[in-house]
Amino acid sequence: SPGPGEVLIRNHSIAVNPIDWKQQTLGVMVESYPKILGSDIAGVVVEAGPAVDNFKPGDRVLAAAPSITTNNADKSAFQTFTVVPASYATKIPDSLTFNQAATLPMAVNTASIAFFANLNLPLPPD
Repeated sequence: SPGPGEVLIRNHSIAVNPIDWKQQTLGVMVESYPKILGSDIAGVVVEAGPAVDNFKPGDRVLAAAPSITTNNADKSAFQTFTVVPASYATKIPDSLTFNQAATLPMAVNTASIAFFANLNLPLPPD
């Protein structure tokens, strides 16, 4: 079940990224085993935790599962259900398939780091 500020997502599509094979083969950023891998998901919200008012069951979403930075198995992507902070998810338009949407989280995060952390560009206004 999701905690405060979290959503439970039933995964329909999961992307594979270079960090996934590095974790599996080299143990990069793996604190202990067993470890469920994966970070990019697209699916449907099953349940929204307390203090979440921007998602409801049935919403189509993409999300970045924080499996890279946590050893908490329920926050990993390579499984049927994943719990993520609501701030790590966003609704997807009907024009995108789950497969298309699942490719976005790591790519957008990587581009954001390049622009805002490395190049020190100002963040867009809220």
